[in-house]
Amino acid sequence: MLSNRHWPTDEQGSLLNIGERAKLQPAFQPLIDDTVKACLQAIEGDLHSLYLIGSMARGEAQVAYSDFDFIAVLDYSVDPELVKQDWMAPTMQRLSERYASLVKEVEFDLWPQGYLFRDPDEFSPGAFIVATQSICVWGSDLVPELPRYSLRHLPTLHAIANEDLLYFTDDLQEIADRLSESPTPDEVRVLSRTLAKKIARAGFALALAQNRQYTRDIAQCAADFSVVYPDYADDVKRVLHLYTHPTDQISSLQNILEGFAAQIEDVAAEWLDTYNPDWEEFFSIGEEDKPL
Repeated sequence: MLSNRHWPTDEQGSLLNIGERAKLQPAFQPLIDDTVKACLQAIEGDLHSLYLIGSMARGEAQVAYSDFDFIAVLDYSVDPELVKQDWMAPTMQRLSERYASLVKEVEFDLWPQGYLFRDPDEFSPGAFIVATQSICVWGSDLVPELPRYSLRHLPTLHAIANEDLLYFTDDLQEIADRLSESPTPDEVRVLSRTLAKKIARAGFALALAQNRQYTRDIAQCAADFSVVYPDYADDVKRVLHLYTHPTDQISSLQNILEGFAAQIEDVAAEWLDTYNPDWEEFFSIGEEDKPL
């Protein structure tokens, strides 16, 4: 039976930051150190703080399968248009190659503080990520200054769901394109897990307003989806199997893309047309609604 992998909340129902240094797997520390060093060498004078985010910050990264996601937040006084960026692509490439046996890909980005501290009525995807799943590895941690995200607030639930639904079609197309490029068996297995993850998280997003619990765990996402959409339960089990037992058969993934994934894509599009008709990245959350 699946153990509960929902994230903890405080007494007001607000999500807590589950990024913790104690959760960092030692195997990833050299990559973290190299990335911090590269950022400081390139633009230390423009930086406010550096953050490890995503599965590695949550202590859920899987060697050879997980991405390395890293964020550099610029100092408030810095004009982001003037910050040097030509070092980023070659640095990511160098680190991806050096640590190819450890992570699937090294990715980092530069965020101005204005991306995090937006209008209070507007949901910032970046602020949500840093506030709920990050570790500050250099500089002054901004998490205490960021908004809180209550699972008792329906517009916030819709904004969180929007993040997994807005780019779902693009994600599926990218997987389809990569499958058409004659990938190696190992690459197909990686795509198998990626496809399963995208479907499970889209399903979780569709069910979030009913479940009112948050997770990034793939098995828990699948379980939450099945609770609200029981007619899809068997398909969800097959998709979850693709994650835990990735296939190297291109045809199997193409069948999923053309079948179940396409069905979820249609449901996701209907959701967006209802709750985010302009398909905006920055979702308006307005004033808080009444708690449950």
